[in-house]
Parts: sequence; C-alpha cells; structure tokens
Amino acid sequence: RLVDSGPIAIFVAFVISGVGLHLSEDFILVPAGIVAYEQHVLTGSWNWFIQASIAAWLGIVVGDALWIWICRHFGGKLLGWRRFRRLIGPRTLLEVKYEMDRRGAWALLIARFIPGARTPMVTMSGVMQLAWWKIMTVEALGVLITAPLQMGIGVGVAKIGSQFESAAHRWMLYIGATLAVVGLMFV
Repeated sequence: RLVDSGPIAIFVAFVISGVGLHLSEDFILVPAGIVAYEQHVLTGSWNWFIQASIAAWLGIVVGDALWIWICRHFGGKLLGWRRFRRLIGPRTLLEVKYEMDRRGAWALLIARFIPGARTPMVTMSGVMQLAWWKIMTVEALGVLITAPLQMGIGVGVAKIGSQFESAAHRWMLYIGATLAVVGLMFV
C-alpha cells in the first residue's frame, strides 16, 4: 500500500533526485501533504505527516550530500561533459560562482528558496570544495524550513478539497493546486 510505504518512497525519490533525476520538491511534497491530511482524517493522528516530513528531510539532505560528493570528486569531468553543460549552462555556473565568492554559504541558503537556483548552487559548492560542514549545515537548516512548508501547502489544499463531495472534483483540485504551486515557484 502506498500509504504504508509512502515515507520510504519519499526518501528514495529524493535521494535519486539528488544524484541526477532532478525532480521538483513540490511535485513530491504537496501531494505528500494531501495524503498526510487524508491519513489524519482517517486515523486522527498526524504520524504520517511527521514520518513523511522526516523522510523528506533525510532524503533531500542525503541526496544533496551525494551530489555534492560527486561534484567534489568529479567536478572537472562534469563541467566538461556536454550534457551537463546543457542542463546547467556555463553562464549560470559563472553567476553562481560569483555569488558563492561574494556570499559563501549564505548564497547556498538563499538558493534553496529560489526555484532553479538550488541545483547550480549545490553543484558549484561541491566543485569549489566549500567546507562540508558549511554545506551540510545550510542544507539541513534550509530543508527543515522548506519541506514541512511545502507539505503544509498540501495539507491546506486537502482541507479545502475535503469540502467537495465528489472525489473527481477533489482530485482536480489536488492536481491543479500542485501544478499551481510549482508554477508559482518558477515565477
């Protein structure tokens, strides 16, 4: 059952996302918040929300740590790889390097809240050999804010959806809200 293995699936999805399959956190966390609310309605407990939040936090931090390790050890080869340069262009990397030189770890924290900026910033923090403790502290604190917040959006959407009698209308709301949150993040 998805509900039983949900937190594990969230963890695995974020680890895989961290090392190459870059999925938007919103695509995973908003629906996780919806499921958490539905589990709360069924059981009267927020345990699923707590478990999913912890799994998301761990998955994002572990996935980013693995990506940073890859960038630290294979950064030169990655930057020379044509497919990688298409994913993150040279101009973007230079802008990120400038911000890292100027603001250091603060740039990494700010990038966590700017869609599209996090991956290049995490990549350059690894390539530039920024201190592990700085990177991991910033990542851990940033995710501690963003993951529960994004799941909270899902909970809010599910509360609104619970007022609809039709399951089809609820699902249309859930899908639309998830796409809207992702769209707003990019704007």
